Amino acid sequence: MTQRIDTTSLQIATRFALSGRSNTFAKLIQRLSVVGIGLGVCVLIVVSAIFNGFRIEITQSLTEITPHLIVTHDNHWWSDWQEVEKRLNRIEDIKTIRPRLRTFAMVAGRFTSPPVQLIQDMSESTNDELSTDIIEASLSPDLQHDLWLMPNDTFGVITATKQNNKPVNIRLKVSSEEIFSHNLMDHRSIHIKGNALRNVLKLPKNTITELDIDTQDILSADKTVKLLQQYLPADTQVRNVSQQFTNLLASLRMQKKLMIIVFSLVVVIAAFNLVTSLVMMVTERKKEIAVLRTLGLRKVSIIQIFVAQSILLATSGMMIGLCSGVIIAQNISSAMRWCEQWLGQKIMSKQVWMLDHLPAVIDPQDLTMICIGTIILATVAASYPAWIASRIDPADVLRYE
Repeated sequence: MTQRIDTTSLQIATRFALSGRSNTFAKLIQRLSVVGIGLGVCVLIVVSAIFNGFRIEITQSLTEITPHLIVTHDNHWWSDWQEVEKRLNRIEDIKTIRPRLRTFAMVAGRFTSPPVQLIQDMSESTNDELSTDIIEASLSPDLQHDLWLMPNDTFGVITATKQNNKPVNIRLKVSSEEIFSHNLMDHRSIHIKGNALRNVLKLPKNTITELDIDTQDILSADKTVKLLQQYLPADTQVRNVSQQFTNLLASLRMQKKLMIIVFSLVVVIAAFNLVTSLVMMVTERKKEIAVLRTLGLRKVSIIQIFVAQSILLATSGMMIGLCSGVIIAQNISSAMRWCEQWLGQKIMSKQVWMLDHLPAVIDPQDLTMICIGTIILATVAASYPAWIASRIDPADVLRYE
């Protein structure tokens, strides 16, 4: 019986929604509510997709340049690191391990002499043991700007050897390859290619200073640190470098939540229009409601009629917003590039936003939450008009008919 009444309520609600409205103003309010819900859903999808894209792109940029964890030796110079690397490779949470040689130096610049770090990736080292007079190195654009350097320019740095801490002058050539994407990302580091740094410092072949580790998830690096301590010997230390980026990623998530709350007000305003439309429909349909009550339809079924109608109207607006939001989010990056070409200037600067494009990644979970929230809001919006409709007295309405 309940299933039959629910089906009947849905059928009546569909007929009410599809039938014409005698009041032109009521028809306008109903259409505005549908369009408003669609606009709100569309904006929510686009905003959430852009924030997802920003978070993913920034996380990838951070992880490409700066390791999540750094394992160092108490003696600074580390020669028996291969066994430790084998042990750490057994941990599933670890993505990559890169042995590196890192030392401090000072630039012998023409106008400034900032302290820098010289870094050599030992996993990419060549077998060439010969040290050339000029060594190729990669710098961040900001460091190049501070030192007034251009690609293929040469400059000197002063560092100390391992044996007697004797100062040694190294001539470096600026590579045309850029490995940094933002001035906040390790911009005081100089990456040396090949085995040149090890040869200049007169170090044994397998000597490094640290193991740079990337985890599967940068946000779970703290848990990985505790796990690493079980595999590391007592004369080693592990440092969580990703902590300096945790606040940045957390702020992005918070900004996404705040923006979703702000743009959800568009859907809330449309829900108020939906309430107005349903109240006006109750006024128009008083006779039909009274007739249905005299035919034995219960108050609960009357409430179900207007709740179902509210959900139908909200669903139609939601589908419009869902389709348009997905289409806009998938093409917003191309649209921004077209606008930049048309305007003749860059809208997004890489030095300000860390990115030179507008990324958008659609998360199915976000789509599900937006759709569920819209349906819940439509159900709440229908509660007052449905309550008014259920209280209509058939005898009072039909006594003059």
